[in-house]
Amino acid sequence: MMSYNDLKAKLVEATDIREYLRILNEIKKYDVAIILAVRDTPGNCMADDVLEAIHNLGFHSFSKELWRMYIGINVADREITDCLSDAAEEKLHIQADIDETKVDIRSESWRNGNIAEIKINGSDYSRNLRGVNIVVFSKNEKRVIDSVGYDSHEETDFFSRKDLSSVVQEHYDVGIFGWWYNANYGANLTYFALNRAIQNMGKSVIMLWRAVIQMQPREEDWQRFADTYYHVSPYISYDQLRTFNNYCDAFILGSDQLWNPALGAFVDSQFYLDFVEAGKNKIAYAQSFGNEGALPIEWIQAYGRMIWNIHRVSVREDYAMNMCKRDLGIDVIQVCDPVFLVEPTQFNELLENADIELPEHYLLSFLLDPTHEKLEISDTIQNGLRLSDIVYFTDLDGAEEREKNFEGRKVELKSRIENLVKAYQKADFVFTDSFHGTCLAIIFNKPFISFANEKRGTGRFQSLIREFRLENRLIRNKGEVGEKYNVPIDFTYPNSQMGKLRKEGLEWLKKSLFVTKAVNVTCGSDRCTGCAACANICPTDAIEMKPNYDGFYNPSVDYDKCVNCGKCTEVCPALKISGETVRKLGTEIPPHN
Repeated sequence: MMSYNDLKAKLVEATDIREYLRILNEIKKYDVAIILAVRDTPGNCMADDVLEAIHNLGFHSFSKELWRMYIGINVADREITDCLSDAAEEKLHIQADIDETKVDIRSESWRNGNIAEIKINGSDYSRNLRGVNIVVFSKNEKRVIDSVGYDSHEETDFFSRKDLSSVVQEHYDVGIFGWWYNANYGANLTYFALNRAIQNMGKSVIMLWRAVIQMQPREEDWQRFADTYYHVSPYISYDQLRTFNNYCDAFILGSDQLWNPALGAFVDSQFYLDFVEAGKNKIAYAQSFGNEGALPIEWIQAYGRMIWNIHRVSVREDYAMNMCKRDLGIDVIQVCDPVFLVEPTQFNELLENADIELPEHYLLSFLLDPTHEKLEISDTIQNGLRLSDIVYFTDLDGAEEREKNFEGRKVELKSRIENLVKAYQKADFVFTDSFHGTCLAIIFNKPFISFANEKRGTGRFQSLIREFRLENRLIRNKGEVGEKYNVPIDFTYPNSQMGKLRKEGLEWLKKSLFVTKAVNVTCGSDRCTGCAACANICPTDAIEMKPNYDGFYNPSVDYDKCVNCGKCTEVCPALKISGETVRKLGTEIPPHN
């Protein structure tokens, strides 16, 4: 008979559901609890021998019938909970005690909650994927030793293990929120750089999922990328997202077009950090509104107040500073896109996981929105430079549909994010209609031509190109190509400017993060009376009363002047009336696990 430690070692290495269940059947004799919860449906294509193995664990009522919810608990083969829903799509919720350990389990279908939650002492350890979610808890060690998900709803089954580090660690300096999980090369690389820049400051970081009940994480390359390079929060509901106020000192809203009013269907109040408690350090780095123009009054009414409650806001495009001043009544500064925050050599970390084979000499044509005109430009550049090959990349999202617009050319479809970085580093020349594709060409000092992508916001390209004095590399149609590809780029100024922008962006982030107290002086502008008591008592004149977007005066804090005396919160009548307290940040924190 194998020892507990030997079985545990084999358990956490198992990658096949049959082997996994076999080991569970042996380890259950020791002082462990095995907990099951179904999300959406248990698996219509589940093999009979897998179903039998689950029954042999003591979960005799478990059924692979469509939409039948299930919760099971086996505590060292002594206590067994075996609960199948009476009807399809009926929710199940069980609370139990395992000795002094509190367990809270939910099993809900896609149309009726869409969650498999296995909370142990308040932390959710479920893999929370469609199908069967299994958590193994050691009573003696008082910790979760494994968490897996098994989805057999389709003919190709899927077995996945959860990285427990994100829920075991009790404290993070920073929670990053934004589009880091998108099926988009640029978004992945800009958040990779933001993550690394903050870690380079000595801060611990967790990437927070957006809470959308019916969004199911797809097991695609961006998911693998995230699991490889980040600590990622469990997939969470909105209420669970709010619980990260207990674990994170500061929250950073990452960059890209999160505040573009035209993308209203894809964003909501979470992208204005509405889930972050008053008094927590809230930072918005390099936000973008897309193109220049007046912000819609409906958008301002919905989100303007939330932006006012963010402690420090910076924008990515030069024209966005004026938009914030004119339409929101706030003063902000421009900083670089996060992709510029790390040295180019830091992207070399990604090359270890690249698996693409590249020609010796080639044109890299990275086109998010391929058209016949753009393909003709690619051919013109290739022929003009006498390059033997063109390597085509397109975006990860909807790649199969985009492939049709490449007119039969070979395209790297859903290629690894690391592969695009390698393709940039090895390319002789770059042609792209991507904003971040343009950024990468500048970062890696590649001669390039960018096609101003009107569909995705020409203003963003123009602002970026102006910053590096590379206006002659931006075109809007085939007629503007000329001989630009034969004109070399002197990267002396762009590299100097890149270093300057990196320094300024990092300094802004450090000032935002390295505060001993980040106090929201009014507990939220929705309760501020505009009495100016905080401004009058401030000993360093760090607080100024300014009219907000709808004309009412609210305090604006210059955190560079703030000495963290706390007098503003002591005198605030709104706080006293509500009976609320404001949590101060930067107090003594426990060492990391």
